Amino acid sequence: MPEVYKAVSSVGGFESTGQSQQDSEEKGSLFNQFIEIISGIFQPILAVLVASGMIKGFLALFVALDVLNAESGTYAIFNAIGDGLFYFLPIFLGYTSMRKFGGSPFLGMVIASALVYPTLDPSLGGFAASEPSYMLFSGTLFESAVHLEFLGIPVILMTYAMSVIPIIIANYFAAKLENGLGAFDKVEEDGTIQDDYRIDYLREHIIAIREAIADGVEVMGYTSWGCIDLVSASTGEYSKRYGYIYVDKHDDGSGTMERKKKASFYWYKKVIETNGQEL
Repeated sequence: MPEVYKAVSSVGGFESTGQSQQDSEEKGSLFNQFIEIISGIFQPILAVLVASGMIKGFLALFVALDVLNAESGTYAIFNAIGDGLFYFLPIFLGYTSMRKFGGSPFLGMVIASALVYPTLDPSLGGFAASEPSYMLFSGTLFESAVHLEFLGIPVILMTYAMSVIPIIIANYFAAKLENGLGAFDKVEEDGTIQDDYRIDYLREHIIAIREAIADGVEVMGYTSWGCIDLVSASTGEYSKRYGYIYVDKHDDGSGTMERKKKASFYWYKKVIETNGQEL
């Protein structure tokens, strides 16, 4: 799996997820940063975006010249080919934007899939076909029908197919909320794994949580990425590790699967025992 991923990445010129997780640095003006983000999100799908647009353009031309009948099956199939990318654009952008923001690309696709889920699309009926429970902002320019609620929060149904901004904004915040540190851990000659960088990362987050509690935020708990090393869902690699427990498994498939406790394991164990008092 890792070899296949690397081969495809090499041919396609794609970055791995890990390579996209760069430190936040100043890159000129806010406008330049915005352009850099947008171009980075659209660049991977630019070729197929242009191809889909050309198909749509040729179809319109053929219909205008009476070469194709808009009611024919041939037109319907070609239209689906040309329209598919645009209709499900949020899902494609879900992958590229999450990769750009340093999160899990497949998580971005799941979020986008929920946005275009048919039951929640008012243009396809679903919940929107029923009578609204009540009107939000009644009597104003922003009056909206509420058909369902999520945990008591009113949800205004919209059509997100072919949209761009909603999934980018959603994934930006999702990437910030995703918590954990992936690093290339080294087993020392004595068999220990001194991942002090992971301890520092987790310590800073727990300190921030403590400050939030002091400010009155109701915190139920804290959970970072998996406690044990596992294969990357997006790259199929093992070399970049996330857990407190080391697994002797490598990208080429070799390894004994032996587990070893990292320095962060003993540190986090003490944190749990003292309820965060010893960091």
